[in-house]
Amino acid sequence: MLLLSLVTVSLAAAPAAVPEVARTADVAIYKRAVDLVANQWLNAPKFGATTAFRDAGEAAEDEVEWLLADTVGNRMTLRDGTGAWRAEVTLANAQDLPAALARVEDAVRGAGRPLGNEVDLRAELLTGVTRQLDRYSTVLHDTALTRFDERLSGSLTGIGAVLRSDAAGLYVTDLVANGPAARAGLAVDDRVLRVDGVSTTGMRTADATARIRGPAGTSVSLLVRRAVPGGGTPSERVLTLRREAVEIRNVRARVGPGGVGILPIEHVSEQTRAWLDDALADLREQGGLREGLILDLRGNTGGSLLQSALAADAFLGEGTLVTT
Repeated sequence: MLLLSLVTVSLAAAPAAVPEVARTADVAIYKRAVDLVANQWLNAPKFGATTAFRDAGEAAEDEVEWLLADTVGNRMTLRDGTGAWRAEVTLANAQDLPAALARVEDAVRGAGRPLGNEVDLRAELLTGVTRQLDRYSTVLHDTALTRFDERLSGSLTGIGAVLRSDAAGLYVTDLVANGPAARAGLAVDDRVLRVDGVSTTGMRTADATARIRGPAGTSVSLLVRRAVPGGGTPSERVLTLRREAVEIRNVRARVGPGGVGILPIEHVSEQTRAWLDDALADLREQGGLREGLILDLRGNTGGSLLQSALAADAFLGEGTLVTT
């Protein structure tokens, strides 16, 4: 029998506690997350439910401005710091972890205080659950999950330009061939000063990218500054670009010094093997494979396990590549 421990909620400093169980939170989502750890994490026997319970409370405390979460053993005390609200959640046993996390979520949401527009409480609790895992395990949600899915699919909706920032602001580091930005005349090293009239001064790269990206068929306006060779006065102009689906070419090819082929793979998408074959064909045509090949995986952020195996299979003649 599943034992549900109690959430005791007090809306004043001293009255008797009122027992409750999880009501609105989706226990199945927490169970799915915990099951993924148990079934897919390589060091699953080291996963501790009590530690995960405590870490979940601490993660929520880190993001919810008014929340204090203190855990002793298997009991978590939640407070708002003023004494006006207090709740307790107890973890009955390891199997109770998903339901206990749901009860924590319900207790915090039931405090009657705003969480903040940027706080996804459920995602923060699940992030806490993964804190004891290795650095390769994480929770992706909202924008981060969308970006990951786009990188994995090998395409996104935007203008086909890569931005970075330095002390002087935002600048273009790369362009998708024949993408909207390239067709409009945007160039590498151009400075992006405004996006739809909003200054990019002090703007994070992620925020600027979010403003530039959008639904296919819509437009975005960029104020761009370009340096003049020889140190002349930089030129400025406004480009209006129509967003569309563009391919994220994560495999590049070039012939390096001494005629050695250089093949960087930035991440592994569902298109990686096909683009790898194209890149090798280009190098072969340019004579870039006669003296050797450098496969550059520095900074590769991973991606599709299947495509990683298919990419390795392009170079290895026999043997087991990967076992799950």
